[in-house]
Amino acid sequence: MDKSDLVTLRARSVDLGRLRQIIAGLSVGVILAGERGKILWANDAALRMHGVEAVEELGGNAAAYAKRFQLRYRNNHILAPTDYPLARVVAGEEFTEVIVEMTPASDGEARWLHQVRSLVLADEKGKPDLFVLVMQDVSLRFEAEQRFEQTFNVNPAPAVICRLADHRYVKVNQGFLDMTGFIRDEVLGRSLYDIDVFQDAADLDTAKERLREGRTIPQMQADISLPDGGRKLVIVAGQPIELDEQPCMLFSFADLEPRRQAENQLRASEERFVKTFRLAPIGMVITTQNGHLLCDINDAFRQLTDYTGDEVTNQCMAKLKLWEPASFLKEAEELLSERSGFRGRDARVRTKDGGFVVCLVSGE
Repeated sequence: MDKSDLVTLRARSVDLGRLRQIIAGLSVGVILAGERGKILWANDAALRMHGVEAVEELGGNAAAYAKRFQLRYRNNHILAPTDYPLARVVAGEEFTEVIVEMTPASDGEARWLHQVRSLVLADEKGKPDLFVLVMQDVSLRFEAEQRFEQTFNVNPAPAVICRLADHRYVKVNQGFLDMTGFIRDEVLGRSLYDIDVFQDAADLDTAKERLREGRTIPQMQADISLPDGGRKLVIVAGQPIELDEQPCMLFSFADLEPRRQAENQLRASEERFVKTFRLAPIGMVITTQNGHLLCDINDAFRQLTDYTGDEVTNQCMAKLKLWEPASFLKEAEELLSERSGFRGRDARVRTKDGGFVVCLVSGE
């Protein structure tokens, strides 16, 4: 080694010492390796992320490191030693955001999730001679995402998540699939415009504006088109969230279809009742329980008494002196309070001209 080589080596040693001083206190983990994969140094953060206290416990080189620590991707695929980030960077490969689960070989359960990137440094002649791994402990972040994923999937409230960048659905839970009849593959990757959760929305302009701005979308009624060609009435709301570091919108739903069906059934039932009431061949009246105000009369009662609906609606039966004897109304009230109804009671009904019609009266 001549004098110039010695000067260069000393300069590199000074540079490496300064580099160590700079990165020693960083919260990210840093491992420095030399040629042939020898581990030269690691800061305290990198040691903590491996559960060791000294750099020697990392194994000394890339091959020994692979024997001491088992790495796998998040899909449980175990990495071969040549696929370890340390082996890849020593081979001269630069990469970003490789995420691996790290487990000490003596332990069967994953301990940490590392997000790793690499850096290859070269000497003044351009020859790679220092290899750097920079890692972050993302265990807590992925644990939080896993908890969110589990909560999202088991939540019975229907929900989908739409990525704001391209308005495509990236997650859907079972509640939404059960509500709509879609299968998962029919939703994921589809556009918001293919499966329009704001179809016929009560305030569509507000929904579009808030979606464009990535802001909370207030609850509103909408109709969703179903895969079988039908439609479903829902309440939909949107909440901005971040998923995989991308801005998204979480849409949650309340199924109003049972209520709409119940309202339709009630409406149909009321229509049937009205038709039956109107066309009944015997005189019928509907009154309030308190005060006995006449709410409605049917055609047979009009023919019986000559009163029109406008003449008696909201009028008190006692004021109209509708019954003879007058005490019949009180007796009828007592009978209704004692039991659900009465049948075939003798009474006379006063007609509009002051005459009387003898009747058998029933009440319910």
